[in-house]
Amino acid sequence: MVFVKENIKAVADSFPKDTKRSTIIKNCGERWRKLHAKKKEYFVGEAAKDKERFLEEMESYVPPAPEPAEKTGKRRKKDPDAPKRPLTAYMAFVSDHQQRLAKRHELQKDVMQEIGALWRKTTDKDKKKYQKKADGDRERYRIEMESYVKPETHQPKSKKEKKDPLKPKRVMSAYAFFVKEKRPQIAQKYDNNFENGKKIMKELGAAWAEAGKKDKKKFVDKAARDKIRYNNQMERYRSLMAQPQAKKGPAKKGKRGKKAPAKKGVRRKASPNRRKAKV
Repeated sequence: MVFVKENIKAVADSFPKDTKRSTIIKNCGERWRKLHAKKKEYFVGEAAKDKERFLEEMESYVPPAPEPAEKTGKRRKKDPDAPKRPLTAYMAFVSDHQQRLAKRHELQKDVMQEIGALWRKTTDKDKKKYQKKADGDRERYRIEMESYVKPETHQPKSKKEKKDPLKPKRVMSAYAFFVKEKRPQIAQKYDNNFENGKKIMKELGAAWAEAGKKDKKKFVDKAARDKIRYNNQMERYRSLMAQPQAKKGPAKKGKRGKKAPAKKGVRRKASPNRRKAKV
């Protein structure tokens, strides 16, 4: 990426203006492959410095608190009274140089590119000044957050759809069958709690990754059979749901009405079809 950033402009100038960007990137890749190993060392070194810069910034990075999504799909408004998030060492460096370098470039991305190049060239001794600023700002953020009261938001609870008991059970993967068989053996080494649950799953994942094709074959075959089972059951389920009675559900049985009592003093007429009694 460092090679592409530094050479893409020169490569783009060698092509017509209407050339696709993908073609230019492809040409950069070809030039990189043909580049001599000694010349590659510079770009490899710059990439290593940038990686080091990223790791330093991540040490002081505070991720934002997740915000629940609203039903309307609109982004939740930020609380104006909320404390401003702390600066990183690199952000403090940017604020010192951005205004000066903005006069040289028309586009913001060019400004940030030059600042990034300057940061990579900055020595560890000079970076300490910006790290101190970041540490002080992080302490400010911590103090402000202690007294910050988040505003209450009332959101309607979403009703979960009831699962159809007739719908077939989903297909299990080969890894799911592996976990089902091996988990009880590994779980014996740990106490039953949340943290150990994560350790068990991590160990199972490592065991699955190390297993060979022969060891996995049994579980792959189980998954294939389960897929056939699922497809057969889904065919029957779809044909059942296609029937109108299945969609509407069984008809409710109503209570039969009681016969009205016969009025006193009024004789019922005998049916003409009724046989006469024998004398």
